[in-house]
Amino acid sequence: MGRPETCRRSAGLPAACSPGISAGGYGAVDIGLRHPGLFGTIESWGGYFQPLRDGPFEDATAATLRGATTRWLLAQVEAPILRRLRTTFFLSTGPSHSHWFSAESTFAFAREVRGLGLRAVSLWHPAAKGQWLSQLDAGLGWALRVPGARASSGSGATSGTPSP
Repeated sequence: MGRPETCRRSAGLPAACSPGISAGGYGAVDIGLRHPGLFGTIESWGGYFQPLRDGPFEDATAATLRGATTRWLLAQVEAPILRRLRTTFFLSTGPSHSHWFSAESTFAFAREVRGLGLRAVSLWHPAAKGQWLSQLDAGLGWALRVPGARASSGSGATSGTPSP
């Protein structure tokens, strides 16, 4: 995940985005939920929603992994402030690019977020070719609220869950 980018927001609301792609999507959601007053938009482009036995968690015990799986607990705890600040979630995915997680996990997290009364946009990019550029284009268009831009931004993305 790079530095937070400035987003257009209404006066008095957080104007930073927490975006990330793939592993950065995990980090963007985790950091965004841990700092609910900092980001107006939390975005995961092809990310996952639980720690993987990889990178810093490569040698982690099962207990450590369970302890690091805090996104649902954080979302529940922070939901009141996220609702008050009108924080939005942009969650996009394409064909799974890893054996670690499935695209359905993006839509499951979107349902959890919406179930807490938070706004979440979720997009499915059906083609593997060009999915990263497509998700970047759609995510930036959403975060920056480019006039006339749609969330799918001409990318072939659709809202909803992937077909089996």
